Amino acid sequence: MAVTVTELNEQVKALKDRTTSLETKISIAIAVAVVLGLGGAGIGALLVRAHNQIDALNTQAAAIKAELAGIEPKISAATSKSITAVADAGQTAIQRITRASNALKGDIEQNLIGRLRVSVYQFCTGEYDGPCLPIPRYDPRGLDNNKVAEGFCGKGVKFFINQYRTQGGNCCGYAWYTVTCTRFES
Repeated sequence: MAVTVTELNEQVKALKDRTTSLETKISIAIAVAVVLGLGGAGIGALLVRAHNQIDALNTQAAAIKAELAGIEPKISAATSKSITAVADAGQTAIQRITRASNALKGDIEQNLIGRLRVSVYQFCTGEYDGPCLPIPRYDPRGLDNNKVAEGFCGKGVKFFINQYRTQGGNCCGYAWYTVTCTRFES
């Protein structure tokens, strides 16, 4: 049956307490023997018996301390081994998760990239066609650029509008835009 360090420490303390108690009892017994007039032989036998009990208790305490000293390095080694095992298991789990997530990410990216369709259109806003040629021109007054982009891409398709150039002139100036449409095919 395994004994813990705490239990061994408790046993050592209990032995010390019993030894102290026994020494106190011996002192009391000697005092009583003197009062009762016991002879030297009676006191001697009492002292020998008490001394033997104290020696036995000290021997037990020494054995428990020796056992305790032998257990502590084992506990320390087991603790270190446990910590190392947990750390190794954690690293292995992280590596497995990383490999699995990278594989999944690769599969998803391949699938999505294979289905991704991108279209790019250009348009210009201004009062006259001249500066905007050869791309379509729209009058900027009251114009909703999002409606123009939706006209290029189609309803429900994601798009991004980017203004890449401006120029002053005529009533409102001129501006050039790109519309990038993105959608996934089934």
